[in-house]
Formats: sequence, structure tokens, C-alpha cells
Amino acid sequence: MIFVILAGAYFYVAWVPKSVEFSVKESLELLHHTLEIVEDQITQDLMENDMEAVRQNLDLILLKNPSWQQLVLRDWSGKIIYPESGLVPESNVVAPTASDYRTVTLDMEAYGKKIGDLTLTYDFSETEAMIHEHAKALLVFLVLIMGLFVLVAALIIQHFVIKPALLLTQAAQKFIDNKENSDETLKLPPIT
Repeated sequence: MIFVILAGAYFYVAWVPKSVEFSVKESLELLHHTLEIVEDQITQDLMENDMEAVRQNLDLILLKNPSWQQLVLRDWSGKIIYPESGLVPESNVVAPTASDYRTVTLDMEAYGKKIGDLTLTYDFSETEAMIHEHAKALLVFLVLIMGLFVLVAALIIQHFVIKPALLLTQAAQKFIDNKENSDETLKLPPIT
């Protein structure tokens, strides 16, 4: 049973963080791909200098994605185009030490020329909480399965090894005890 507990502890301490790291990495790659789609949606408007259409598209995207904490569009010189004021609103400023937030930046290009960059800050707290919840459920399942396996193995060993060995030991003891009385025949215990 100690083996099951140690295996569960190893799983929780070593495997769960790697699982979270892998899932975050995959999510960041997906976000990068999503930013490429956003880039495709706004590049034509940027090239035509239609800033109102760019802002409307980005506002709509932020509205549809509440976990996107901050979306900043800069032109080729680094000047902030979006949000509209040119400054990141205080309500959307993310502390750089916040471990739940990740930032993805995409360099935007058109006709081989850099036209700006798009930076997204994403809140991973919900994603990480879900991953931890699934990992805990998997851990409980694995511990139960391993515990059941240990219990079944112990019962099988008890029934097929220890019990026959005990009966054989008892029969041998009877044989030794009854050596003086040789008229009585002794039988070995039945094999189960």
C-alpha cells in the first residue's frame, strides 16, 4: 500500500506540473495561431489606414473572448494604435509578475514588410485550474486501481500460495507427530 501512496505522490508532484506546462504550451501555440487569424482580419484595414474598422474588429474580438485580458496593436514604429487612446487602460494592465497570465506577440507583415505587432495577454488561471482538477481525478482513479490491484494480488497469493503451504505444513507436523502410531495413514491436504 505504501507503493500506491508513493506512486500517487510522484504522479502529483512530478507529472501534474509537466502536464500543466504541456497544456499551457499547446494553448499558447493555439493562441498564436488565433492571433494569425486576427492579423488576417485586420491587415487589409491597416493597409487602407481604416483605423475605425480595425478598432471595431478588435473590440468585437475582445468582447467574444473574456479570458483575453489585454490586446495591444502597435504600428511598425512601436506606437500603440489599439486601444484607441494609445495607452493601455488601467483596468487591463496586467502585473508582469502575475503567474496566471501569459503574453503572446505576433509580428504583423504585409508584402514582406513589417507593419506592426499584435500582443495578447491571456488569463490561464481557469485553464490551469481545469487541468489540475482533471489531474487530481486521474490521480484518485490511478490510486484506486493500484489499490484494487494490490488487494486482488494479496488475496490471490493468500488463496493459492499461503493457504496450501500452511495446510502442507500442518500435514507434515501431523506426520511427524504420528510417527509412533504407524497404523494410521495420513493424507496430504487437497490441492485447491
